[in-house]
Amino acid sequence: PDFKIYNFPFLDNHDMDRIYSVIEGFYKSNKELAKLQYGLLYALVLAMDGMPTIYYGNELAMRGLKWSEPVYDLTVREPMQWYANMKENGDFKLGYAYWTQRYYEKFGITESSASSDGAIFDDAYDGVSVEEQENVNGSFLEFFKALAGLRKKFSSIAFGNLEILKDSKNFYVLRRKYEDEEIVYMLNMHFKNVNQYTFESEYTCVFFAEPRKNGETFYFHYENPNWSVKIGEVVQIGPRQIYVFKRMK
Repeated sequence: PDFKIYNFPFLDNHDMDRIYSVIEGFYKSNKELAKLQYGLLYALVLAMDGMPTIYYGNELAMRGLKWSEPVYDLTVREPMQWYANMKENGDFKLGYAYWTQRYYEKFGITESSASSDGAIFDDAYDGVSVEEQENVNGSFLEFFKALAGLRKKFSSIAFGNLEILKDSKNFYVLRRKYEDEEIVYMLNMHFKNVNQYTFESEYTCVFFAEPRKNGETFYFHYENPNWSVKIGEVVQIGPRQIYVFKRMK
């Protein structure tokens, strides 16, 4: 029988160190660059074909690095951070899963003995929670919603054929086609280089994102009907910018 093979692009899972902690460790003291690169990686994953998979909490940039015994992988499987502060009047809030904390206490692991990564007993009011990020302009959660929303809005990104038009020096240009819809998805993941792309047809911009002035999250907006490109027009893509164009009929 006929069957279709689906790709499941992902960056991490419950058996791996959380990708944000890995990137943060790579950039060491420069957490601003770590956050931006993290967002760009997921922008690329959500532009790919197949069924992109986001490990829960990654839309908040949850941290987690594996420990040795006795906790092993628990630090990368901590409960979803729903609240800014998991405790209220000394007790865990209703609806917050805290089975990992009980396990830590069994082995005498406390906040003071947890790693600087912050995986164990996530810090209160550190910005890594749904409560702190939901409906907050520029938050990771809202950025992830916007990227996922593009897949919902444009069938070509969710179901279309994928063609790599450019892959050079951290600059990626992808073309997605589905039925009569065509999308060009551009990401400049370089931290300082300006790249460019020459259009072969007429397109209009439907999404744009770039780092905010604070350097930690992205400013983004949707359709710009006044910005269309013509055949042969060259578009400059600045460092850590994302452009999505739709071909005009």
